[in-house]
Amino acid sequence: MKIKSAASPSVIFTAALITLIIQGGVGQTWGVEYRPTSICALEGTSAVMSCNYTYPSGPEVKEAFWTEHQDGQKDYIDLSKNPNYKDRVHADCEYKKSRCSLNITRLNKSDAHEYNCRIITDKDVERWTGRPGIMLSVTDLQVELVGAATEGNDVRLVCKTSCNLSSSPTYSWKKNGEPLEKEHTKNNELQLHPVSREDGGRYSCAVKGHEDLSSAEVELDVRYSPKNPTVLGAPPAEIPEGGSVTLSCSSDANPPVQNYTWFKENVTSPVAAGQNFTITNFTSAQVGLYSCQARNEVGVQKSTAVLLTFKGTSSDGIGSGFFLDEGGSVTLSCSSDANPPVQNYTWFKENVTSPVAAGQNFTITNFTSAQVGLYSCQARNEVGVQNSAAVSLLPRGRASELVSSAPSGTRRIVTVTLAVTAVLVVLTAVHHDNIYETLYSTNI
Repeated sequence: MKIKSAASPSVIFTAALITLIIQGGVGQTWGVEYRPTSICALEGTSAVMSCNYTYPSGPEVKEAFWTEHQDGQKDYIDLSKNPNYKDRVHADCEYKKSRCSLNITRLNKSDAHEYNCRIITDKDVERWTGRPGIMLSVTDLQVELVGAATEGNDVRLVCKTSCNLSSSPTYSWKKNGEPLEKEHTKNNELQLHPVSREDGGRYSCAVKGHEDLSSAEVELDVRYSPKNPTVLGAPPAEIPEGGSVTLSCSSDANPPVQNYTWFKENVTSPVAAGQNFTITNFTSAQVGLYSCQARNEVGVQKSTAVLLTFKGTSSDGIGSGFFLDEGGSVTLSCSSDANPPVQNYTWFKENVTSPVAAGQNFTITNFTSAQVGLYSCQARNEVGVQNSAAVSLLPRGRASELVSSAPSGTRRIVTVTLAVTAVLVVLTAVHHDNIYETLYSTNI
């Protein structure tokens, strides 16, 4: 430790601290030992420091105090008399024990200085300042985001300081002003492995024990692909020929959905683009399952399908949409009036070129989503051939979606219970150039 004389600025003495200073008091030469030599403290907290000094026999110490070092300074101001530290400094110097202590409270960043012990003796030429002194750094807390905040990625929130806090603290975290109960922390980091959209919010950190001195809040904006696209304004179960229907798609996404695309089951190319999809002059060719696809910068997601069915000439008012449990079974039976009698029955699924079955009865066991669709039968005799109207088979999970979202006052799709073991479709057939009316009924 070097002791600099105020009367002779060019004269610098080096003290043998280990042998002369540890006990303090009168020694062979001037010397000052500081503890600690540097401090990093959190803004708003306190800093405590001390010095022990030795001096040669002869002069008598009249005064000792703490001062802050300023480059080029000539006057040394006692901190306890410095207006910048008013009511924030407690200094205690014991001349007989040759030591001084200092406690600075309510630290702010302007307190970051080198602090020195100043010793005044009864001899004008014997005034000394121990340099270098104690370096005080003052820091606040700042939250820094590390990692791309996209759902599924690993993200870290780091509670940063401009210096390494001397107190070796532990940290606490808040989200939207509320303490995090289950926080995954490591040192000064909050780890979100992986981050999800539920993690989005305002985060702040604090040193435990000083929660009132927390950092400023930082917004964590988690990007994610569209979630749960939903078709709004579900139509009536059956749409009359020439009628119109509008479907609207909505999805939660961050950033917002850039584009919506509409698809029809078993049709590869999109049938429309835009949040709303309108069909006018509805025909049987447009019967089917429709879904929307929502896309943003992060990803893409499809909605569940909505059924649009063509309103046939049903005489008993029963709809042509039937809902089945996954793994269940159903038998469709085809019947036609013809002369001569029907020679063969063939079953077709919409948008599938080849027949799916042959015979008057068609049974599906272990029903899966792959078998959802519109089915019809074809009756043939020597005179000609005729197709039936289509029957829709859907998984039961879609029934509640379609019914609950339908506007009040609209007709709803009839859900066939498990008690239904067969659906009888009576078809139109050609008989001597006369066309017979198509009928629907159910066997329960």
